[in-house]
Amino acid sequence: MNMHWAAYVTAAAVCAAIVAGGCSEGEHRAVPRREAYVRLQLPDSAMSAVGGTPLLFMVNNDAVADVPRRGWLDVAYPTIGVEVHITFTPVTEATAPEVMANRMERLMLNSGNLTVDEREFTNPHGFDIYLTRAERTATPIQFLATDRRSMVVSGAAVMRGVSPDTAVEAIAPAVDAVYRDIMRAMQNLQPLP
Repeated sequence: MNMHWAAYVTAAAVCAAIVAGGCSEGEHRAVPRREAYVRLQLPDSAMSAVGGTPLLFMVNNDAVADVPRRGWLDVAYPTIGVEVHITFTPVTEATAPEVMANRMERLMLNSGNLTVDEREFTNPHGFDIYLTRAERTATPIQFLATDRRSMVVSGAAVMRGVSPDTAVEAIAPAVDAVYRDIMRAMQNLQPLP
C-alpha cells in the first residue's frame, strides 16, 4: 500500500512539473502589482494660535512653528516632510491692490502650467481668502488672504522631492492634512485680541 501511495505522489509530482513547465513556456504575461507607498504618520487635527505673528494664526499642534524674523512664519511638519512658509505684509487701502497683485503673480508662477483647484471665500473676520491646490508639484497648496486695509497674508506649502512623475497617491494624505490645517487657519485668521 505504501508503494501505491508513493507511485501516486510521484505521478502527481511529474504531472505538476509538466503543467508548470507548460505554463512557463510561450508568451509571458506581466502581472500588475500594487505599488506600496510609505505610510505617513499624519498629524492630529488639534490646532493652537502661534505667538509672534501680527494676526491670530492657528497652527497644528504636531507641527513646529518658527518666526525667523518679523512678518514671517515657518511651519514644519516633520512626520510628513512638508514646510509651510507664510508672510504677513502690512498694507494700507492704497497699497493693498499692488501687494495683492504681486502675491497673485507669485502664486501663478509657482503653479506653472498645472491645473489647480481654487477656492475663494470671506472668513467671519472680514478676510478675503484665496487657496489653490495642485497635484504633482513641490508647492501643492498656496494661499493669499487680506482684509484690504491693513494686512496681506500669503503662503505656500513646500514638499521636498516631489516631481511631475510622483504618484498622486503617494503624497495625497500629506497634502490633505496640510490643506485641512491651512483651511482652518484661514477660517480663523483675524486681528489679535
